[in-house]
Amino acid sequence: MIATLAVGLALGAMYALVATGYTIVYRATGVINFASGTYVVVGGLGSYWLSEQEHWPYGLAVVGGTVLAGVWSSVLWFVIIVPLWRRRSPGYIVLLSTVMVAALSAPLIEKLVTPDAQTLPAWVPGWQVRVGQSRISGQYVLIMAVSIAVVVAVTLLLRYSTTGRRLRACAANRETSRLLGIHPEGVGAVAMAVTGLLGGLAGAMAIAAQAIQPDVGLSLSVFAFVAAVFGGLESAAGAFAGGLVLGVAQTLVDRYYTASYDELIVFGLLTAVLLLRPQGLLVRSRPR
Repeated sequence: MIATLAVGLALGAMYALVATGYTIVYRATGVINFASGTYVVVGGLGSYWLSEQEHWPYGLAVVGGTVLAGVWSSVLWFVIIVPLWRRRSPGYIVLLSTVMVAALSAPLIEKLVTPDAQTLPAWVPGWQVRVGQSRISGQYVLIMAVSIAVVVAVTLLLRYSTTGRRLRACAANRETSRLLGIHPEGVGAVAMAVTGLLGGLAGAMAIAAQAIQPDVGLSLSVFAFVAAVFGGLESAAGAFAGGLVLGVAQTLVDRYYTASYDELIVFGLLTAVLLLRPQGLLVRSRPR
């Protein structure tokens, strides 16, 4: 049971990092980026490619894979989203464009990197943590610790820094932000790059705990979006909590029932939240 919970928390932490990316981009641009899950794949398989095929030192390959995800996110911003912004395209057009990128990324990664699921050694070989009578891989503990640190840093950044205030200003009103000397496209670029780095880091950590397939980007995007909505799309802490709940629920269902009901659990939680508390569990209701 403890080992199952550890796996669920690690999976939830990966969802949480991607969900936090949703929060950052949404607060900065008002855009829902359904390509966010592809950053996990790029970060994980990019680390594999650099380590196993290009023979980089392992630590440098992990950094390189994470950076590749940030670059991929920036390319999406400047090549697709910014032109749509300049044309004042409706929000659903921007959202659909990110879905298209997520769908097309799988065959591209299969062609350029690998068509098969891949894994890498744990960051600290042989490290195990004993909890009661169970032993769990230290990589799961590392995923949790790094994820918590990152989400705390992002929360503080959004709440107290000048960059965070600029992000919120751009999300509230793009044109007014321009009048105040804030450039929404530049702020959006920063938000997208940070989101890519978060997803890439999640992938670089996850591939050292379990295999990553090239075609899971879109499903990760959907699951992480549900986590973000569950906790509150405007709250990094809420997105983190939502990711943990979703990861644990999914793992428990897989372990004690059947993996066939993963999507039923995910969308059941989403439906319940939308009906009962659409602003998210950790976001206060705003007065009408």
